[in-house]
Amino acid sequence: MAKILKYTIHGLIALLLITPMLLSSRFFFPYISSKTFFYRLVVEIIVVLYVILITADKRFRPRLTPLTIAVLVYLAILYATSVFGSNFYRSFWGNAERGEGLLTFTHVIALFIVMTGMMKDMQAWKRFFAVSVVVSFVSAIYATFQKFCPADPVASAHGFAKFCADNIVVGDVSRLSALIGNAAFYAGYLLMNISLAAWLLTQTRAIWKKVFFGIVISYEIIILNYTRTRGALIGLFIGFIVAAILFALMSDRKRVRLGSVIGLGIFVVLAITVYTFRDSPVVLKLGGLNNVTHISADDITTQSRLLTWNASWKGWKDRFFLGYGYENFNVAFNKYFPAQIYRDSGSQIWFDRAHDVFFDVAVSSGVFGIATYLALYGFAFWALYKFWLRDPRVRRTTAILISAGLVAYFVQNLFVFDTLGTYTLFYSMLAFAIFLQLETSKPSKKPETYRITSANPLIAALAIFVMAFVTYTSVIKPAQANIAITQALVYETQGKLPDTLSAYKKVIAMDTYMSEEARQKLAEAVMNFRGKSTSTDQLNSGFRLAIDEMKQAIDLSPKDARDILFLMTLYNNLPTGTQGSAEEVIRLGQRALVLSPTRPQIYFEMGQAAIGLGRVDEGIGYFRQAVAVNPEPAESHWNLALALAFSDHFEEASSEIQSIYDRQRIGKISDASLKNMISIMLRKFQFIPTIPLLKTLVDRNPKDASLEQQLAFSYGNLCQSTDAKEAMARAVELNPELAKDQQAFLDLLSANCK
Repeated sequence: MAKILKYTIHGLIALLLITPMLLSSRFFFPYISSKTFFYRLVVEIIVVLYVILITADKRFRPRLTPLTIAVLVYLAILYATSVFGSNFYRSFWGNAERGEGLLTFTHVIALFIVMTGMMKDMQAWKRFFAVSVVVSFVSAIYATFQKFCPADPVASAHGFAKFCADNIVVGDVSRLSALIGNAAFYAGYLLMNISLAAWLLTQTRAIWKKVFFGIVISYEIIILNYTRTRGALIGLFIGFIVAAILFALMSDRKRVRLGSVIGLGIFVVLAITVYTFRDSPVVLKLGGLNNVTHISADDITTQSRLLTWNASWKGWKDRFFLGYGYENFNVAFNKYFPAQIYRDSGSQIWFDRAHDVFFDVAVSSGVFGIATYLALYGFAFWALYKFWLRDPRVRRTTAILISAGLVAYFVQNLFVFDTLGTYTLFYSMLAFAIFLQLETSKPSKKPETYRITSANPLIAALAIFVMAFVTYTSVIKPAQANIAITQALVYETQGKLPDTLSAYKKVIAMDTYMSEEARQKLAEAVMNFRGKSTSTDQLNSGFRLAIDEMKQAIDLSPKDARDILFLMTLYNNLPTGTQGSAEEVIRLGQRALVLSPTRPQIYFEMGQAAIGLGRVDEGIGYFRQAVAVNPEPAESHWNLALALAFSDHFEEASSEIQSIYDRQRIGKISDASLKNMISIMLRKFQFIPTIPLLKTLVDRNPKDASLEQQLAFSYGNLCQSTDAKEAMARAVELNPELAKDQQAFLDLLSANCK
């Protein structure tokens, strides 16, 4: 039976490697949830079988090494700092969007421990990494289809288009992501498999295997380039440089040393050439290489990263030793939110990661956490060094390539963060380093025996019982809640408000970590239903439910400014708003500003509420503060202009509108917002400010006769007769039925503008 357990565990460990290829649209956040629930379930089964096995055969128990201890200490520090952090519930469970938390990370470490005990021969490791490389190669082929499939394939099409429609999730063809769903995450996954393929290529004498791994390396480098991910490409380059330098310094073969130097020289020449001609048509078509050669402080992505890292540093200094707790980066980021990161209404303004592993770990677990995390690399390199020392000539290649792979991984993680695909491979490589450190120079000739006579049935039963409980709470129940959120979203798209509310009630009643997203999606849903043909009673009931749930969310996460802002927005959008609800927005805003004093959106909501209360000057003051924290966003100036126009400060309002035009940001203002401003101005007989706004609408909607007619009326009221006549003529040309109004308009124009 022990033999069966051994091979079953090995099979399940290999099965985990298909995780990056899993995707089901039934799940909310399908790219994450599909993988997370599968991964947790399989690891839990592995752990139970492993516990049973090691009670029967002590040979499979993990042996402690400095690296093993460092990993366990790191996990313990994450738990300890989370207990003293901002929100332990969120630290442990994480959320649906990331599918992580200490819960999933503990699964990763559990797998690491199992692998240190189970993977006791080189062939097992070669098979494991070969499976990973094969899966990554399949994913690269899938990504190729993403590149060449029609962007919007029609299911009824024939041939290749039909194949794409039936089998390929196309997504953003400009940045390939396969079934991982995010180009940066996919790039990190490819990078690690390229490193493993390079090692496997050196470990076989079979020509067909060498050819296969060579093809994989070349092909995946091409796909990696088409992810357009700078961090991964930089990691690949630095990993190559490290490997070349180590081979040049450590090899005892002149041919290898010379080849390494020549390879490094060719790489440097190519790098300089590509950078020198970075603006040439050829380089501009090189995907990710083009991105790497055009890194600039003026680049939006670079600016966002620098601003986020600066906020991370400030947050870390606040809780330097213990951090904010795992998955609580958002609290630090909110406190030091860099207002410049908000450029318009479509900007990403809610960050739960620093996009830099150093700051992610430091902010979440403080100096103790980051020191231990860095120690993982130190002990891994030490293990590889000890492995190399025992037989430098034979073991040099393995030590160098695995070290270079770890360096490449660390470098790319300075620009992004981990997912299950990279977590699994990283901790597998650490387990492999432990195996290499403990590997004896000569294999044991003593035959292995498998007996289960020492197995403890009580321990086995207890392990199964614990697994059943853990699986229900960490997989089955959250998965049911997750799928229910998807159903609620379907009901919302179908316009079924009662069913939408019932679905969200069901999710929240399950009392899982999915409730956080469910409450926020509920709030968004009821606001989306406002203005639609929905029963007033049902809509009011929905708003009351959403408000109650967001209050509950705030009670559970009192340091999360996002939930407070959701509640403020709900109050401001109440169909039957009251003075009390507007006052509540002001009160909540003051609370939110303590947590995130530089978020313009908080000032927007407070300004709207104050004006609704008739406290116009106070409202204008809030909108001015929004502009003050960051003068760049067009939305901030537009909201201030609306408030000024509403309170008859037309000159200032026009000045704010003009500033948007001067910055060439009018494209960020929607048609609906433009029409709203025009309506306010016309009601106050302010025709001059409406001219540029109407001309903008006409440019966007060149076939809308009513806009030309409205523009003609504004020109007419200003007695700009020539422009008025031309606009009316264009209106009639677009809609001949307006011809009957044209003569009356011209007569009126002649009478009033002599």
